[in-house]
Amino acid sequence: MTYMRSLLVLSSAIVLCACGSGPRLGGGKEGAASALFAATSPAKSSGALADLFGQRFNQSVEVTVDCELGGRARLSVSQRIDGGATGNVSQQIGITLEGCANSRTDTGEKVVLDGKLQITQSIAWSSGAGSVSQKIVGSVRFSGGIDDQLDADITQSVEWAKLGASSGEVAVTLNGTLKTMSATYEYRQESVKIRAGVLVADAKK
Repeated sequence: MTYMRSLLVLSSAIVLCACGSGPRLGGGKEGAASALFAATSPAKSSGALADLFGQRFNQSVEVTVDCELGGRARLSVSQRIDGGATGNVSQQIGITLEGCANSRTDTGEKVVLDGKLQITQSIAWSSGAGSVSQKIVGSVRFSGGIDDQLDADITQSVEWAKLGASSGEVAVTLNGTLKTMSATYEYRQESVKIRAGVLVADAKK
């Protein structure tokens, strides 16, 4: 009986330890939008897609980039140009995040991202400025300063100059669904302002 009690106590401890100890993602709709922005930012902040875009011809590449605070992101990109130097650019982007840390919580703790996203990206370019529309599908796990998961089936629109920003305020327009471990958020062509590089930790967790 003593042996069985010890096994039960040990099993209970293992179950408890399996649960994430960090706070969930906070901030409501804005917090979820910030998490999405962080997950997609390696595509632009690395400069890899900017260089590809600047070459202005159809091609496919695979590249691995370092994330700002550690880890890496692997990108698989296929690009199609429509309309020459001032036309539209279409990119199919597969992002695999491997311990990619590019954000901190609002209390300064590093947040680590793992997961996969598939992005269909359209860049409308004219007179030295561009806008980006991204259809994003996939799932990302957050650890470190935040213990949560983000499932995305959504379209994000943002200015090209702001895409991949690591700080400052960024305005995005969202249409679709973001789901965390504790909530589901529906956006209908909704404009949201976020703080790039900062994720809100839920103090209640």
